Amino acid sequence: MKKIILFLILFIISSFLINELTAQTGSLEGTVSCSNGQPIEDAIIDVGGIFYDTTDANGYYEFPGLPVGTWNVTCIIEGYDPFINMVEIIENQTATGNFSVPCPEFMVDPLNIQVTLGPNTSTTVIITLSNPGQGSVDWSANLEILTNNAMEDFLDVQFQYPVTGATGKVGIECDGEYFYVTNFNNGIISKYALDGTFIGTLSIVVPGLRDLAYDGTYFYGGNGSPVIYEMDFYAQTLVSTITTPQIVRAIAYNDDEDIFYGYSWGGDIIAFDRSGALIAAAPVGPSGANYSGFAYDNVSDGSPYLWGYGMVGTNPNVLVQLDLPTMQGTGFMVCLDSLLPEPLTNGAGGLFTQPDIIPGTWTLGGIVTDEWIWGLELAEYQTWISIDPTSGTLEPGESEEMTVYFDATNIFTSINEAEIHFSTLPNVGSPVVLVEMLVAGFPFVYALEAEVNCTDIILEWQTIPPGTPADSFRVYKDSTWIATTFETSYVDSLIFPETEHFYFVNGYFLNGIISNSSNTEYVTVPLPDSLEPQNLDYTISGDLITIFWNSPAACIDPLGYNVYRNNTLLGFITDTTFTDVFGYYQYCVTAVYYFGESGPSNSIIITGLKENAASSINIFPNPAQDKIFIKSGYALKAVELLNNIGKVVLAEEVNTMNYKINVSKSESGIYYVKLETEEGIIIRKIVVK
Repeated sequence: MKKIILFLILFIISSFLINELTAQTGSLEGTVSCSNGQPIEDAIIDVGGIFYDTTDANGYYEFPGLPVGTWNVTCIIEGYDPFINMVEIIENQTATGNFSVPCPEFMVDPLNIQVTLGPNTSTTVIITLSNPGQGSVDWSANLEILTNNAMEDFLDVQFQYPVTGATGKVGIECDGEYFYVTNFNNGIISKYALDGTFIGTLSIVVPGLRDLAYDGTYFYGGNGSPVIYEMDFYAQTLVSTITTPQIVRAIAYNDDEDIFYGYSWGGDIIAFDRSGALIAAAPVGPSGANYSGFAYDNVSDGSPYLWGYGMVGTNPNVLVQLDLPTMQGTGFMVCLDSLLPEPLTNGAGGLFTQPDIIPGTWTLGGIVTDEWIWGLELAEYQTWISIDPTSGTLEPGESEEMTVYFDATNIFTSINEAEIHFSTLPNVGSPVVLVEMLVAGFPFVYALEAEVNCTDIILEWQTIPPGTPADSFRVYKDSTWIATTFETSYVDSLIFPETEHFYFVNGYFLNGIISNSSNTEYVTVPLPDSLEPQNLDYTISGDLITIFWNSPAACIDPLGYNVYRNNTLLGFITDTTFTDVFGYYQYCVTAVYYFGESGPSNSIIITGLKENAASSINIFPNPAQDKIFIKSGYALKAVELLNNIGKVVLAEEVNTMNYKINVSKSESGIYYVKLETEEGIIIRKIVVK
């Protein structure tokens, strides 16, 4: 009986306390919105770290039945620091806790872009990004290509090159310039050109190396141990090693997430980071698969994928498409021997993906051990659109420009569509810009090249499609139509040097249509070398002087020559000799070209003595080394020695018929001895050794 009474007493007391506690509650409600009144959905409301709610589409939240008291109410919104309010809960009353957030805004203009280009042309469009709101916003953008014809040519054969040499060639990777092939027997890495030509071997040696991966700078591979080797093939050095969670034979690099995938027969497919830390593991599939090569694919339809190359069942050459991030088979696989034209004898080796081995496409390539380097088309290599920058931060009131680049190189009549998707943090919108590039064109001129040959400009170009030229071509210089030709080349002759010109070419069709212009080439012809006449000299015969010279050694012949006597132009001639009346003169000659006059030749100075008087003067020896002796039949009044540029080296007034000049300390070269006599002046050329 006492126990029953005690139980009843305790029950009554507990019921009373529960009722009291229940009665001591209140409610909390509120809204979360930007300062402009826009509600914020999915904001997390935390009351004292005990009670939680999220805001609805109207930014509303509520907490019924909160214990009375003062609570910290925290509002958590992605992209913002937490906001905290102190709220007092009063019994049987509803408290209000509203949050007004200084939200940014993100505006994009325009939201629709359409451009029309001719083949092989380009343009840019500016998108303005602005933040008229009250807080800062981080933004990023990515391109989504909507026009994709790659599935039409998916896994078409691009190449199949034989592999020769020592056995054991099993791994492969491509950096866009060369194929690199590993040999697990001797550790030697072989280098091949993109046409399959063997070039040589690298000095770096890693014994037992299998499949390879490439991150744009370094190459990675394993050799049957839980270690990945990081290698610099350009410096041919080992950079470092990475300890992996398991042995790795097949390897691929994911450049979007900066992680690796690896596999060894009998193990799981693993994802790991650069430190070797395991990120994920998945059992190998499909059943019976063993992979020798992996390749990462973020370009084909539905990607990203991990491609595996190996044995499935009894077939040793099977390509398997694996989903990412699950690393499980998508159900798509293909036997390589059903695709390649040449028969396969050996089994699978390494695998890679690389753009632009075949222009405009991505290649999924690999090696059949010791037998073939092969490549299949994986996707089109999209180059017609790009954007810059792709991310940034806008403070309140700021704006910035994004440039959209359009490039119709090697693109013909087509409509190319894409979308630019923006994301923001805080999330204040995800605008999408619709983009369309229309390419309108037909067989046209491209790859115009200009080459200078002396003062001629040689123009050469090609047509697309090859072998389908226009009916004729129009050549333009400085926007002026200068010629029509039926060939894919033209020579613009006798161009004025040191003047820039620009050229382009159009295709002309008999129906009157003119194609889009080719690329524009800017060319300047340099002034040719050696334009001056050479080796000017003279002879005297009686009362006549004949000067003569050699033609310039320039790449172009002159129109003729200007003859100067005592710096006065005598006239223009087309011959290389000129006859004048005997006298004391200085001569030089210039060459005249269509673009102007050259510099002068060497100068010569002619004696004023007639032949019989000049013959009575003897100057010797010639060449001279120490002294020059002068014997004259007439009295000498003055003696001068001039160097080859006319500078007086020695000058002396004399009254003698014999004279001696000391040249032992003179520099070697050509000099002139000028003698003044009672009969006149004579100048003789002499050489000093």
